[in-house]
Order: sequence, then structure tokens, then C-alpha cells
Amino acid sequence: MKPEAVLLKAAQKLDEEALLAIYDLYAPEIYKYTLRLSKDLVEADNITGEVFARLLEEFASGKGPRANLRSYLHQIAYDLILNRSKSNQPLRLEITEEAVLDLLVEGLTDKQIALGLGKTEGTIRKYVSSILGMLRASNRKQIAFYSKRRLAYETLSGNPSTDAPPPKKKKGKRK
Repeated sequence: MKPEAVLLKAAQKLDEEALLAIYDLYAPEIYKYTLRLSKDLVEADNITGEVFARLLEEFASGKGPRANLRSYLHQIAYDLILNRSKSNQPLRLEITEEAVLDLLVEGLTDKQIALGLGKTEGTIRKYVSSILGMLRASNRKQIAFYSKRRLAYETLSGNPSTDAPPPKKKKGKRK
């Protein structure tokens, strides 16, 4: 195995053998890193591929690392995970936020929601503000629109957004 500095010099010249050696050397490590951060097998695989595609693009444009390749690859992976988590992160609401969202969609006021959930109006306003931020919405109408769109998606795709386990199959005689 060639030392990293030799591989790096050859890879900067787009030497196929060096590029493959770098991939073979670092891909498993980058995959484990991205899997640990993303907690998703497919996402980790996609990000790992994108890390090496970016590295190749950098080399092709005459840029890229001159040293510390391992750190460079980890930084690309981290940036990709961070960017994806900001834009593609599935919405995860707490139980109370989910209840507030449902009541908002029904058209209830903060006061009505507070009475229904046994909370103060101030607490409900904080939940509403949190929901607005998560949905990147500026008002209640946008929240209702998002919620109806999500419900339509779940109904059509059969993919509920809850983390509830699937229903158990009934045991019975086979026909």
C-alpha cells in the first residue's frame, strides 16, 4: 500500500489506480462515519458516494487537499450530512406538538387549545411558534396546508409519519 502522500499526489493528477486506492482505503471509514451520524443505511451509502464524487471534482478542477486527506473527506461528509439534515430531515413532533398541530388544523384558537390540553395560552403560543419554525411557515394557514398535504401523502402512499409499529397480523387458518 502506498503512503497517503504518494496516493494524494497521484490522485491530484487523476491517476485511476490512486483514486481507486483512496476509495478502497477510506470508503469503509467514511461510510461508518456517515451511518453513525445519519442513522440511515441508504443515506449513508449515498453520502459516501457523494464524498468521493466531490473529491474527484475537486481534483479535476485543480483543487482539493494537498495533505490530510482523511480529515478532508470527513469534513466533506460532515458538511453533506449537515446540509441534508437541514433540508431533508423528517418532521419529528413531540406528542404535545402533534396535538397542538391537529387542533390548529381544526381551526381552534390558542385559548381553546389551551383549555383542551390543560396548558396555558403562553405554552400553546410557544408550541405554535415551534411548529411554525419547523414547518418554515409564517402563519396558521400555511400550517394547515402542510398538515393536509402530509395527510394526503400518507393516505396515498400508505406511509404514516408516526413511528408506531405496523399492525400485527391476525393468526388464523390458511386457505
